[in-house]
Amino acid sequence: MRQIAILLMSLLLVACKPPTFEDGWAAIKAKDKPKAVEIFTPLADKGDVRAQTELGIIYSSDEFKDPQKSFKYYKLAADQGQMWGNYMVGNAYSEGKVVEKNLGYAEQRYLTAAKGGLVGAMRALSTLYQQNNLLSYSDRPIQIRRWSIAAFERGDAVSAYNIKDTFPYGSLDYIAWNNAYPDITLKDGRNPTADYVIMKPDAGKEIVVLAKQLEILRLFKHIEPPTIFPWR
Repeated sequence: MRQIAILLMSLLLVACKPPTFEDGWAAIKAKDKPKAVEIFTPLADKGDVRAQTELGIIYSSDEFKDPQKSFKYYKLAADQGQMWGNYMVGNAYSEGKVVEKNLGYAEQRYLTAAKGGLVGAMRALSTLYQQNNLLSYSDRPIQIRRWSIAAFERGDAVSAYNIKDTFPYGSLDYIAWNNAYPDITLKDGRNPTADYVIMKPDAGKEIVVLAKQLEILRLFKHIEPPTIFPWR
């Protein structure tokens, strides 16, 4: 009788065990986002950075679109040092749609994520410096090239375009970087500020292009930034 009571107590304890992050992740893999939200929310509110990040992602999806909640959880994760959270918070302050636009704060968040090794943040930081006057005239091209090359070395071909723009327009260096990844094109050719998209080449061609990128990088990364900006 006592053994039965112990068994029943054990089963009751198992049944009452609170869900874990792994349970929420299993719900994500099973494509059950409502269940994942139910599990992740109390975990996130208790400080689980993984749950906070996942909720940020879920609330930015079409099914659960809620920019305010997405920002809330990304920021909670970012404040604990999570790289993707910092990157997404940087995007929010750069765009100024969910929160008031603050480029200085966007820069801080991008820097945290970029120094942590997040390639997207490296490119975003370079673009932020390129499009805004956050740095001194002399430091601006140095930082643009620094973070563009860091991203490029880690496989971000789009950053070749930011590197290109630190050279005088039409120079050999400019042309070389402009051709560093020939399968990059504009989303909309009528809009010169449109985002770039990468066309998907076959595997063999991709390897050839990557080799060309690395060759160009070795040739030109040592050259000092120009004193005159080509976009002025």
